[in-house]
Amino acid sequence: MSLQLLPDIYTTTGSPQLLHDLLTSSGAALSPFSGFENASKAFHPLSLPLELEMSPGMTLYTGVLYSGQASYSEAPVINGTDGEQPSQVTAGSFVLADNMYAVVGGSGSNDRVVVWSSVPDTSQLPLSSTSSSTTLSLYDIMSFTCNPACSSNGICSPLTNTCICASGFNGTSCETCASGFFGPTCKQCPGGCDQCDDGIQGTGRCLKKTIIGDPESCGCVNGQCGNGDQCACNAGWKDGSDGKKCSTCEDGFYLTSSGDCQGICIF
Repeated sequence: MSLQLLPDIYTTTGSPQLLHDLLTSSGAALSPFSGFENASKAFHPLSLPLELEMSPGMTLYTGVLYSGQASYSEAPVINGTDGEQPSQVTAGSFVLADNMYAVVGGSGSNDRVVVWSSVPDTSQLPLSSTSSSTTLSLYDIMSFTCNPACSSNGICSPLTNTCICASGFNGTSCETCASGFFGPTCKQCPGGCDQCDDGIQGTGRCLKKTIIGDPESCGCVNGQCGNGDQCACNAGWKDGSDGKKCSTCEDGFYLTSSGDCQGICIF
């Protein structure tokens, strides 16, 4: 006889008697669905008490009352935001892991429902749909255990209980901009800028422009760095006898009081 178990703690004194007899029989064995393999304890070998739990996410079943073919979606899942399309799933029922919530909608409609617990029959959800009642739009699967809670610019990771920030955002709750990003939406600072007025309150104004061919990057004293860190000396300069690049005036040039190499005029 086969029996499907839902997340719970099963002990030697559990009831009903049929369940107790099956779990304590000498030939008892478990075959976990996707999402249960690593989270549950005492699968191999089977022993009681048995702690049956699901990895962070959602297990969907094609039939009602957690029957039929099962598939697992690991959290976090974010769909239907920033123009992305939600995932279309077939689910007559589904199980949510502890401390998780899901946002689902009817297929072909714009309505959404936030679900905080497992649902044995998805046709009972208050959703409209233009197709089969078992076809759902899956928008989000997330954890609600982060403290402090994540801002709208991040999601709570069920594995670490920390916020995963959207691109450009930073901070414990994703409440600030990362370095090089500015404004309420944390836009990236303009190109060609080594330092800008960044941060949530920043304007994005460039404070220090990028120097193309920065002499310091290839050891030029008076010149520019090119491809392969080759130093191109400014007019009138050559490499010095001490090995420094572009550090000595060429023949026919002299060092002025302003630090430039100037050619000698002959009349």
